[in-house]
Amino acid sequence: MPMRREGNRHFSRRIVPKALAMSGALAAGVAISACSGGSNSSAPRPTQPPAHRTAKSTDALVRSRALAVAATRPKNLAVPKETLGLVNVLYASPAAQRIQQGAVQAAKDLGWKVLTTDANGNPTAMEAGIVGYVNQHVNAIIDLSNSTEAIAQGLAAAKAAHIPVINIGGLQDPSPLLAAQYTNNDAQMSFALVHYMVKHVKKGSTVAVDEFPLLASERIRDGILINGLKAAGIKVVTHQSNFANLVADTQTATATQIAANPNLSAIVGDTDAEMPVIAQVLKNAGKCSTIGNYNFYDDPQNTAAIRQGCGTAVVTEPPGVDGFMAIDQLAQVFARHLPQTSIVKTTAALEAQWKIRLEDGPNTIIVDKANVPPAGQYAPAVYNYGLFFTTLWHSEFKGVKIHRS
Repeated sequence: MPMRREGNRHFSRRIVPKALAMSGALAAGVAISACSGGSNSSAPRPTQPPAHRTAKSTDALVRSRALAVAATRPKNLAVPKETLGLVNVLYASPAAQRIQQGAVQAAKDLGWKVLTTDANGNPTAMEAGIVGYVNQHVNAIIDLSNSTEAIAQGLAAAKAAHIPVINIGGLQDPSPLLAAQYTNNDAQMSFALVHYMVKHVKKGSTVAVDEFPLLASERIRDGILINGLKAAGIKVVTHQSNFANLVADTQTATATQIAANPNLSAIVGDTDAEMPVIAQVLKNAGKCSTIGNYNFYDDPQNTAAIRQGCGTAVVTEPPGVDGFMAIDQLAQVFARHLPQTSIVKTTAALEAQWKIRLEDGPNTIIVDKANVPPAGQYAPAVYNYGLFFTTLWHSEFKGVKIHRS
């Protein structure tokens, strides 16, 4: 089982509890740092790129790494026309939309067609989406953050039909029926966010955490956040979110949390779509200046909340890269006629092969009022993944045009 340099990406039902237990010890170090004013070297720190730095300043490095990978692959291959099915766990999430857009764009670069389905947080719909694409005889299936347990029947059907299934977006419970998982580093993002929060949230106050335990990615986030905040001497109350009715559920939960906890100092959601909803409730209650609002991903709605003073901070990584990784590995199977077992299993393994951190590492940053991007822009990633993949594919496949993401 591969190990990461910063946080473990390859969690399992056995490893998740171990990771969360470890997060308690790590969070204790964060708490000591917050109370003493000293530094905490053990927790991954968010990397803040200087204001003048954009991804363009690293383009030469990105191109050189792409060409180095291209040198290990055949040249000018014809890419067969393929049709993929994509099941999105919750399209209402702007981050999930961006993850889907990355996969669709990557497929388009190779001339492939992508059919899409929105499960809207419903486990039954997750399963039906996978099974439906098996019955349509698609060439491959992109599983965008759906619960592995919920789609078990679909994964078995896909395996029997020799249809590879790759999970992207949020890490889910492992299964031998998944060909690979390419995901954001939920552990690293969560450690960075809790490290930031314990420096800004008063010890002894209360923080509300919105949870969603069905998804392994959210369990990882929730465990690290809760353990880290508690270790810093902060009281934590929780609410289990209803993905199938997220807006109304978040509105009600936020109002209830405010009323029930007079010492409430912050609310942290584990799903990006919650942040603008929480912001509106705080605004209506006149609480934007007294209750913090923390979440994941620099969605336009989230950065707007930060600019308007009803959002405090988000931790983010470039979500679109997952889909490009999945399409790249599927192209090796379809264009080079490699066996499905040749698909590299994790983001960590691909980044190690390619010697470039396209997803996490230096690309994990905190966005707050000090560095929030202007409307219509995202926080700049250190490395432009669109440039990397299309430079690689321009050499490997016929007809691929180079572009930035």
